[in-house]
Amino acid sequence: MKNTVLNLSSIAFFLGLLCGYPNIAISSDISARIIFPDSELVFDDAAGEVASGTIIGEGWQIYSGTVCQSNLNNPKEQGKFTEMIFYDARYATGLTVNFGGKAFPVYAGNVKGVGYAWGIREDGDPEWYPIKDRYGSGPFSLEKPDTEVRIEIAFARVRVDGIPPKGDTKISRDARAFFTCYKDDDPQYTYDGFIDSSYTHLKSTASTCNINTKRLNIDLGEHDLNRVNRFDVGYRFGLAEESIEMSCNAEMRVYMTLGEYGRASKIGSDFIELTDNSDSPGYGVQVFHNGSPALKVGGDKNVVTDNHQLLFRTEAGKKNYTVPLRFEYVKTAKKVKASSGNAALTLTFAYD
Repeated sequence: MKNTVLNLSSIAFFLGLLCGYPNIAISSDISARIIFPDSELVFDDAAGEVASGTIIGEGWQIYSGTVCQSNLNNPKEQGKFTEMIFYDARYATGLTVNFGGKAFPVYAGNVKGVGYAWGIREDGDPEWYPIKDRYGSGPFSLEKPDTEVRIEIAFARVRVDGIPPKGDTKISRDARAFFTCYKDDDPQYTYDGFIDSSYTHLKSTASTCNINTKRLNIDLGEHDLNRVNRFDVGYRFGLAEESIEMSCNAEMRVYMTLGEYGRASKIGSDFIELTDNSDSPGYGVQVFHNGSPALKVGGDKNVVTDNHQLLFRTEAGKKNYTVPLRFEYVKTAKKVKASSGNAALTLTFAYD
């Protein structure tokens, strides 16, 4: 556990017309600020495989500093602080981690997969208090009233949903908490301060998903042309079931998009055209997943967007995953012609 002492005070000047408003709160002209030192975080495969709500990196770090400070040159600010309010500017994720016998809420940061949790205690107080979001925080009575408020901060990086991009990323001050302190004998004044997490230099080496099945060869069989022509458009014939094996890190949503290999995809179509479609054979290939309607074409990896993406694995999915698929011919015209029956398609996987 590393202890770092930081004290940063800045002078802020406020100009305003205060006369005639005897009950207005006046901000002190000293605003205290605590900034953590820059840090480093490695997000590897081990970090990628743990569940959300797990501490990652170097664990809990302890910092200290002054979060509210009186201007003792002002005779009206000689009183002692008795109470403060503090909160995180973000919304909590609903996850918690334990520290010092307390449940600290977890917040998502600026980069997928990397969040944080933190709490404070008054200098010399053995009890820790979680920093909650603005809807969960209440007044905090100080055990040792004084003209400045010194605190300790416990801060940890926490695994949240997603995987950060591979390579080096600078996480810029994603954690910030705001403080307002009060004095019983100086109710006219309020004192503001805040805490910043500074910069975290993230190095991500975590893999995302590995596709173990690189290629499928599907055989839909030979069929009697006269028999197929007796049925209406939309009739399906031929059947083959195959699956794709893959492995993904925890807490990832994975999407699949169907595309046509070797040519521009007809976005929104519910079938793949045959490779010799120029002769209008009157049928194509449909793809199904887990009893769903026929998948619609969304494009290959060069043009894929969120058009017709299928979410097939949620954050709770197992590491090793099987994507079951069913393939069938479908009649697309009133008359079907003899052809090779060959088609080529792509499946593009994306994650967040």
